[in-house]
Amino acid sequence: MTSISVQPAVAAETRTTLLAYLDALALAEPVQAKLWQLAEITLTQVQVLRALRDGPQTLVKLGQANGLSPTSVTRVVDRLERRGLVTRRRESEDRRLVQVYIQPA
Repeated sequence: MTSISVQPAVAAETRTTLLAYLDALALAEPVQAKLWQLAEITLTQVQVLRALRDGPQTLVKLGQANGLSPTSVTRVVDRLERRGLVTRRRESEDRRLVQVYIQPA
């Protein structure tokens, strides 16, 4: 016998908050798209920069956090580094580890 699971209804307050959030996104998306176009930056590059706002990370962690292969994350960081948006530094304790830092404005 197959049972059908019924999803609980979303609370009215949660639904209202969700709809307000979606409205805000709809307003922000055109501005965001224009900014990315002017800055010549891709969604993937933005995602990597967002991850780095929380602090420096290794290429491996950046790749895992963003669903990127090692080759892809290296290419993204290369492009960001050429544009002066990030920098790489080797750790003094373990020279094999390279941390990626976001460059301050």
